[in-house]
Parts: sequence; C-alpha cells; structure tokens
Amino acid sequence: LFIVINNFISLQPIDNSCQYFPDKSEILCRRSQRTMFFNLTHFPRVRKFTATNSKIREIPWFTFLEYSQLIILDIRSNEIEFLYKESFYGLKNLKEIYLTSNRIKVLDDKLFYEISNLEDLNLSFNQIESIEPGLFFTIKKLRTLVLSGNRLNMTKDNVFIEMSNIERLRININLIENMEDRSFSGLFNLRELILSNNKIKLINKGLFSTLENIEILDLSTNSIEIIEKNLFVLNKKPVSYTHLT
Repeated sequence: LFIVINNFISLQPIDNSCQYFPDKSEILCRRSQRTMFFNLTHFPRVRKFTATNSKIREIPWFTFLEYSQLIILDIRSNEIEFLYKESFYGLKNLKEIYLTSNRIKVLDDKLFYEISNLEDLNLSFNQIESIEPGLFFTIKKLRTLVLSGNRLNMTKDNVFIEMSNIERLRININLIENMEDRSFSGLFNLRELILSNNKIKLINKGLFSTLENIEILDLSTNSIEIIEKNLFVLNKKPVSYTHLT
C-alpha cells in the first residue's frame, strides 16, 4: 500500500453524528437524533452546513446571527414543521438553501427578508398548501425555485412578480387545479417551467404570455381537456420543448 505524496484532509468529529473540516469551513451532520438545531458557536467561518436525515424539528430565532459567511445550507430530510421569520436572520451571503423532505406547512411572509443574495431555493416534498404574493419579494437574485411535491392547489396572481432573474421553476407533483391569469407575471427570464403531475384542467390563453424566454414547458400528467390555438407561441417565439402526454 503506497500512500505517499497525497493531500489528505481528515474530518474532525463534533459529536457522534457531526464532523468538520480542519479549516472549519464545512460541517457535515447525518442521522443525528437531536431535535433542536446544532450549536455553531465555534464555527463563525463555516461556509457550508449540512444536516440531513436527522430529526431536527425547528430552527430557533437568530440561529445564524453570527454566520454571515455561510453560503450553502442543506437541511433536507428532517422533521421541520415551521420556520420563524427570524430563522435565517443574518445570512446575508447565503446562495443555496435545501429544505427538501421536511414537514413545512406554512411560510411566513417575511421568512426570506434577510437572504437577498439567495440563488437556489428548494422546498420540495413538504406540506405547503399556499404561496402568497410578496413571499419572494426580497430574493430578486433567485435563479432556481423548486416547489415540487407539496399540496399547492392553485397559483395566485403576482406571486413571482419581482423575480425577473429566475430561470427554473418547478411546481410539479402538487394538487393544482386553477392558475390565475397573472400567475407567472414578471418571469421574463424563465427558461424552464415544470407543471406536470397536477390536476390542471383549463389553461387561459394569456397565462404564459409574459414568458418571453421559455424553452421547456412540461404540462404532462394533468387533466387538460382543451388547448387553445397558439397557446404555446409566446411573443412570436415557439416553445422549443412542450410536454403534454
């Protein structure tokens, strides 16, 4: 066995479920039994924090107040039911949040006020029933939003009105039946819209009219009965890929 001339980086233990890199820039926790969030007091320079497949139920107020350098927060596959409006307070440089596979039902309308530099937000496979206008007002740099696998039953007017930079929006595997006329207003740079596996029956002619750069539109596995003429010709530019089967 020859292992000379290598650059080994060993992970240091925090407790039975957590480890960190020597420079303390990344913390990795898996299958922890703790229900409260981790104490990061000794890791002010951490840039990536991962706590997956654990039993975390809440993120207390001001948990990340001293962690302005954090860029990636991955807390998927936990038992989180509610997020306080101050849960992400202080994360001014955060670019990615993964909250997939939790039990979140309600999103406070001020939840994202402190994370204006966010680019990727994944809230898939929770229990969210409604997205209200204004929720995403402060995260104007967002490029990817994933809401798949929730309990949304409709899309409301102007929910995405300030999100002109978003490129990928996935709302598939929900219970959506109705989409209001201005549901996608403001999404001028949207390239991919996934609405498959819902209960959509009718699509109003002007629903996609503001999607100037759309390339992929997936409406498969719905209950659509009527397709109006020229529905998928947006601003004289046909959609490059439309999936209806």
